[in-house]
Amino acid sequence: MKKLFFALSFFTLTLFLSLFSCKSGGCSIEGTWSVSQVKIQSDKFPKDIINMMENEYAKSTYIFRKDGTMSISASGVETPGQYVFNAEAAQLGWKDDAQGVENVLKVLSCTTDNIELLQRMPADENQPLTATVSLTLVRKQ
Repeated sequence: MKKLFFALSFFTLTLFLSLFSCKSGGCSIEGTWSVSQVKIQSDKFPKDIINMMENEYAKSTYIFRKDGTMSISASGVETPGQYVFNAEAAQLGWKDDAQGVENVLKVLSCTTDNIELLQRMPADENQPLTATVSLTLVRKQ
């Protein structure tokens, strides 16, 4: 379960980083971000697992760089990756270097200090929905 949670967390963070590495409408994702709010909705996971996953997300830090690379730090593990932001589609996509996990997050809103993201799990809409993750990231000072 911890691997699943970490993979989900990393995926979400990577997508977030991908989104904010590019500037769009006054929003720049380059920099260091932390999770201020997280809400996981799922009828596939027990409530204690959802609580554990939300707690792990809440402790995560994301770093997005100008060169399109990113890293997510969660539970003492740093995972490097690459990200891409599509401003027209309001999507953030990423791939982690360690496991090759790819994902796409929908950008609900973005300001210079705050980003709201929505992640579908799995990302493939042809697959049955397992969970949705709503994240709010805030820029670290």
